[in-house]
Amino acid sequence: MDDQAVASAINDFCELPKPAGSSGTAQVSSLAKRHDQGELLERDTAENPLPNEEPKPAKELKPLPAHLKYAYLGEDETKPIIINNQLTQGQEDRLLEVLRRNQRAIGWKLTDLLVGKQYFSFVDGYSGYFQIAVNPEDQEKTTFTCPFGTYAYRRMPFGLCNAPGTLQRCMMSIFSDLLEDCIEIFMDDFTVYGDDFDQGLHSLNRVLERCRQKDLVLNFEKCHFMVTEGIVLGHIVSSRGIEVDFHILPTRRRSEPFWGTLGSIDDS
Repeated sequence: MDDQAVASAINDFCELPKPAGSSGTAQVSSLAKRHDQGELLERDTAENPLPNEEPKPAKELKPLPAHLKYAYLGEDETKPIIINNQLTQGQEDRLLEVLRRNQRAIGWKLTDLLVGKQYFSFVDGYSGYFQIAVNPEDQEKTTFTCPFGTYAYRRMPFGLCNAPGTLQRCMMSIFSDLLEDCIEIFMDDFTVYGDDFDQGLHSLNRVLERCRQKDLVLNFEKCHFMVTEGIVLGHIVSSRGIEVDFHILPTRRRSEPFWGTLGSIDDS
């Protein structure tokens, strides 16, 4: 077989097959059907317009016994607190005045602290657990064996049952005066924030100076400096607050119930 015959055979093999029974009439009928469906959709949209305003989600507050009630330190019923329901109006006003003056001592949600912040620096510690030394008297408690002998850790390993709590307490102790002022901490993940670029840069400088003083080493590959949003523990942090990152959720069909993704039981 010569080259021309090979090329002809390849062209015949790659040519798309024509559907049986296809005709111009069928194509015109299909187009007319799509046009009719489009008119029906437009008519239904005109008769049933979508609401212009999104419904506001209801506040999820737990029910209280009769002797307690909710009061609010912020505008539009934000920053709720629980107070005695038997107080007079004068007593309640004096109590709210004290609470508003010291509301930074009350914790609500991390979202409330981050809303409106324009710049963030997401800082990650390098081998956070191993930056904590184990007390020499307790090193033998970390002993493990392997084919090459018996060894003990001089630095806190990841596998100890109290390692996460120890690391969290250590980080909270190091940055105690900066918490809820310019930084939020979860383990070795730090979120540094500021209302504008200058304040964000000042906050970052304070945190980095503290890291340098305490010999904390940061992982440059996981540090993002002076960004407007980022992902922390599967959530998007930005000036809007904290939102779920739906890109990491498992995909499923809309008609499939959520529990259907968790598996099923075979009754047979």
